[in-house]
Amino acid sequence: MFEKDLILIGGRFLDEPVPKEKQYLYRYFKTDAQKSFVRYSLDFGNCVHFVEHTGIYRSSRWLKRMKHRLEVLEQAYAQAKIDGDFELITEISMGKWRPEGGFPKY
Repeated sequence: MFEKDLILIGGRFLDEPVPKEKQYLYRYFKTDAQKSFVRYSLDFGNCVHFVEHTGIYRSSRWLKRMKHRLEVLEQAYAQAKIDGDFELITEISMGKWRPEGGFPKY
């Protein structure tokens, strides 16, 4: 619990890049607000207080879309690693992968 408080106080999620193994996410989240969302979500595990903590106003609909996109990408990447599907890992890492039917619109 204290770790999340320290992350919030230190503001690490505002400008520090994501870990190297998660850099592929920036190929799918390109705007500054989207990158902030990724950093915030990875640090806190949710986006409940994203607007309050970052000062970046986005609608709840936008937050849901970004959260779902992040979950889909991370699940696909994790499953590809489990399956040993190196082609899919490469495709996701290069930012060229799209789920069947595309990312859902809310």
